Amino acid sequence: MGLSRTVSTEPPRMVRERSRGKSMLELIADLSSGLGGPDNPFQREGLLKRVAPFMGAAMLGLLCALFSGVSLQRPLLLYAAAGLIGVILLMALCIPWHRLPRIVQAAPPLAYFSVILLVYGSTGGTVKIYEPLVLLPLFWMAIHHTRDELWCGIVAAIAVLVVPAALRGSWPEIAELVFWAVVAGIAGLTVQQLVEQIRERARALTAAAGEQIRLERIRTLQFTVTRVLAEVATAAEAAPRILDGIDQTFGCAGGAMLVADTDDGVLRTAAVWCRPSDGWREAAVVGEVAVHGEGLAGRAWASGKVRSEGPLIAVPLRNEGRVNGVLVVRGEDARPCDPDLVTVLGDVGSQAGQFIERRRIEAALRDTAQRLATLAGTDPLTGLGNRREFERLLGLRQPRSFAVLAIDVDGLKAINDSYGHDAGDAALRSVGMALRLGVREQDTVARTGGDEFAVLMAGADVEEATAVAERLRLSMHGIALARGQARLSIGCATGAAGADPASVWSLADEALYRAKLGGRDRSEVSSAESCRSRGRARWESYLPELIASQGMRAVYQPIIELDGRRPVGFEGLSRPVDGPLDAGVEGLFAAAHQLGLGRDLDWVCRRAIVRSCHELPPGSPVFINVGATPLLDPVHDVDQMLLLLRSAGREPQEVVLEITEREAVRDLDRLREVVATYRAEGFRFALDDVGEGYSTFDALATVIPEFIKVAGKLTRRSCEPGPRAAIEALVTFAASTGAQVIAEGLETEEQLETVRRLGVGLGQGFVLARPAEASHWRQPAALAAVFGG
Repeated sequence: MGLSRTVSTEPPRMVRERSRGKSMLELIADLSSGLGGPDNPFQREGLLKRVAPFMGAAMLGLLCALFSGVSLQRPLLLYAAAGLIGVILLMALCIPWHRLPRIVQAAPPLAYFSVILLVYGSTGGTVKIYEPLVLLPLFWMAIHHTRDELWCGIVAAIAVLVVPAALRGSWPEIAELVFWAVVAGIAGLTVQQLVEQIRERARALTAAAGEQIRLERIRTLQFTVTRVLAEVATAAEAAPRILDGIDQTFGCAGGAMLVADTDDGVLRTAAVWCRPSDGWREAAVVGEVAVHGEGLAGRAWASGKVRSEGPLIAVPLRNEGRVNGVLVVRGEDARPCDPDLVTVLGDVGSQAGQFIERRRIEAALRDTAQRLATLAGTDPLTGLGNRREFERLLGLRQPRSFAVLAIDVDGLKAINDSYGHDAGDAALRSVGMALRLGVREQDTVARTGGDEFAVLMAGADVEEATAVAERLRLSMHGIALARGQARLSIGCATGAAGADPASVWSLADEALYRAKLGGRDRSEVSSAESCRSRGRARWESYLPELIASQGMRAVYQPIIELDGRRPVGFEGLSRPVDGPLDAGVEGLFAAAHQLGLGRDLDWVCRRAIVRSCHELPPGSPVFINVGATPLLDPVHDVDQMLLLLRSAGREPQEVVLEITEREAVRDLDRLREVVATYRAEGFRFALDDVGEGYSTFDALATVIPEFIKVAGKLTRRSCEPGPRAAIEALVTFAASTGAQVIAEGLETEEQLETVRRLGVGLGQGFVLARPAEASHWRQPAALAAVFGG
């Protein structure tokens, strides 16, 4: 099969058709081949143009003889010359000279000498212009004939010039004609020598041009294949463009790409291509298969080598010794394979094989990544999304109004304690199924904690969210568990389009907390807009009066040693005098920050805590929350704090200042200096809410606190890998600095046990004790009720 094209054998019409797209090297090769050679003096192409000079010179001789003014002595010879010219012309045009022996092809130029002799004889030798005409046949023979044939022409020229003069002329005329004969011979030999040199250069140029064209075609095809494989995504897209590139550079009628199906063990046709004007579809049909070792494609697959059969070539697509497919190409004819084509197709096969393997690996990686992402975002117990996936969805902007349900399973601890964790897991699976079936398909249900679930409802308003929450709660009344009984407490919050979903979830958590305080197995609703506006407006209008009247009171929550369950200190918490003891004041401090009253509120709270702490059990350290900004305020320095303690009869050694970072600390050097000043007076320090807000390792490294308080956000999720690793890191840091770790926000015994196993020594939270006034903790009965003994 010959897919290569050479310029010397391409048909003339195809040359004209392709000349527009040829490179300069191809045109040079074409022109150099037109010089002819000693083996093709009468090629059919351009024959008339090559005979025309003879005819012109002969007609010039006839005209000179007729119009030179000399009377024709023998007119019949002139007529004979004219007739001989016509005979030569007819023979040149009609006889297939290129098929006749070499010596016969010398007849036309030799016959031309006879024309010159007849013209010379018709004038009686009186017209001398014919001598230069002798050079024309000699030049013809010098260009198109061999050296021996040229010598025959030289002899004929001498005979034409010298013999007639020798028979009738004088010695001066003979000498002149001998001179012309010698000049004609030397000119013919010189021209032949120059033509030979030109031919040698032409052959070298043709060979160089052909090699350059070959290399250019190879590079063009390689570039085309590389570009195609970089642009497409599948072998089916690449195959037609690769085959079209092969056709543009080497020529092919059609082809197909078959890709190995590792599951079925066959080659499956991925794509078929042919020229638009060619109806070839023999290579394959998309979807057809080839068996290993059978057929041309199967044999190429089995051997890993290029195989040919008639006009077909099968090229294995290899990658590191492994055959990933076969490229079948059909040539324009059945000539043997061009070695260049085999080499190029082998390179194409390697590139395509690497491409197929790369795409397979990429597809496998995508599938694996998708499976891992699904696993990472799925709760293995219930099959619902986990907290990570839910938080990812909350990070997306909501284009419509939405609702978030925060759900807690009531009674799960009792089921685990009474019937074991298998029964608790079964209850969680039942809850998960009930939640999934109770919401719309487009809603997201996730298990966000041990007994905590959440639902994200897109496009839901308050009424819809309330109805769904109540329906979910009641659905558990109709589910009979094998062991125990589970009920749901649900908090609901809604947000407008564009609202922060995480903030809405926090509001739902607050509503859930109210539902649990209200008796469990109930639902509470909180609107993001109403709660935010009402809460901030209430605090902003209330703050100036509260600060002016010193309207804060103190409650104290014990910090417990987890192993011995005994108190090691009390954290002072400030509450408005008319507010509940265990209500949060984050909204109050947020409003104070907005109004620029944060420093004033901070000192009001400090005074309230110090004023009441004398009623705590003797020797109990008091943890006092101080904001980072008020701590660094030069107006209220350590002397102010010492005066406050003296007024209450407390010593600095009995006080631990909890640095609460409600905003980022920019000047860490200033913080280090202030902390050192307070420590010099005997104060100790704790870093509050480490793990959220602005409590960072920079602050830890700067303060090096005696106590590290782990944020409740981490402790409540301590069973998860991420929070668990963070807590372990804090425990390690504390061990290296001599600090003690306090786990805040403990709400269940499971959380308490988890952090204790992680190395946390101290704890604080509702599961241990709720906040109460200082006098409450001086009563032995109160201490015994909480801590035993």
